[in-house]
Amino acid sequence: MLIQTGAIPVWVDSNLEDYTVDIEDLNRKISKEIKAIVAIDLFGHVCNYDKILKIASSFNIPVIQDAAQSFGSKFNNKITGSYSDITCFSFRPAKNLYCMGDGGGVVSKNETFINQIKMSCDHGRTDKYVHEFIGWNMRLDAIQANIMNKLIVHIDEFNKMRRSIAQIYDENLKTDTFVKTKNYCENSYYQYTIRVKNRDKIICKLRDNGINTGVQWPISLHQQPAIKSKYNLPNAEKIQSEILSIPCYPYLQEDELNYVIENINKII
Repeated sequence: MLIQTGAIPVWVDSNLEDYTVDIEDLNRKISKEIKAIVAIDLFGHVCNYDKILKIASSFNIPVIQDAAQSFGSKFNNKITGSYSDITCFSFRPAKNLYCMGDGGGVVSKNETFINQIKMSCDHGRTDKYVHEFIGWNMRLDAIQANIMNKLIVHIDEFNKMRRSIAQIYDENLKTDTFVKTKNYCENSYYQYTIRVKNRDKIICKLRDNGINTGVQWPISLHQQPAIKSKYNLPNAEKIQSEILSIPCYPYLQEDELNYVIENINKII
């Protein structure tokens, strides 16, 4: 969508510890031409927003937080959605808080931003028959909203289950390539990810033993055919070649969890 608005992205690399924004690379690439910083939380881990907000403030630009994967996470004990200029959420069925179709939400304390976003989601309308600009049809329907109203009261419980599973993985997997959760982050673990060599071989062996895994994502955004970027992001490219997500949903049973750990430890 950013490119559809006519904006030109300046791609920033990931760091190799939690896979979010590499602050040093951001500092190298920030300039007076930049209009906003889009910071992407990944797998439940939030970015270092103290540093990002400080950089943005020095250039007087907003921070847009892509929190599609961090609903319920916290940064320095502040809940996601409460500290950035704009925060965007995804509610597709795979997310921590989800609906039964496609859905999303945006929050901000800035009324001007919110009014513009509301118009953009409703064909650019200010009135039923008045369109100030060309927008989109992106309204969340009432059925999906009602489903989330029922689920949101359980989100803290669900995220607590995910954290418990992640802690067991941290303590028992014979690898140290999992996401290193920073002390400023309370991770909601949308995914539990490790990095492995010979990933395809490991995926096949786990699948043969009835364990499904995921790769998010095998191709980074800057390398997508639709983007055709010439940027070189060595950390992101290393991560994409090795990353592997393993089961981490709230109702994963103890025997299932132990089975996953046992099989991964045998293979890696």
